[in-house]
Amino acid sequence: MLLYRRSRSERWSPARLISTLALFTLPAVLSIGPFFLWNPGAYWTDTVAFVTGTDARRFPIQGYGLSAILLLLKIIPNANAYFPFGILQLGTVLPAFVLAVVRLWRTPTLAGALRWGTLLLTVFLFFSRFVNDNYIAAVLFLAVLAGTTRRGAITQPQHFEASSIAA
Repeated sequence: MLLYRRSRSERWSPARLISTLALFTLPAVLSIGPFFLWNPGAYWTDTVAFVTGTDARRFPIQGYGLSAILLLLKIIPNANAYFPFGILQLGTVLPAFVLAVVRLWRTPTLAGALRWGTLLLTVFLFFSRFVNDNYIAAVLFLAVLAGTTRRGAITQPQHFEASSIAA
């Protein structure tokens, strides 16, 4: 979204826009492409089906979030049982994503992008099959970063004299 806005405001040529988009996608293509081309079915099973719980050998429910609550309440019979967490994730993250895009389109700031990204990640993780401790640490780090970025944008930057820095 920010790339699109910048390309429009600076009146980029189509060639520049395409080359910039290619540079953004190149790392993903180079790291995912060989494995996907080698065996697309296995790639899908290992990276999507296993962690979402749609594969017969699904990742067990563990950690924190709604999945742990449903497991404790015996709504889900055991940690290896299937439950459609993807539908819950889609139903909660999609409206929040649309709201985030609308808000960021109106006022595109780094603090806003971090804040909305943190919110989307939090909602996505809460409704996921598993939430590990390090995921919570990442969300907390992003929340602090969003808050400090917003706070830094609100306050006026301080100007230091070279002599006061050396002292």
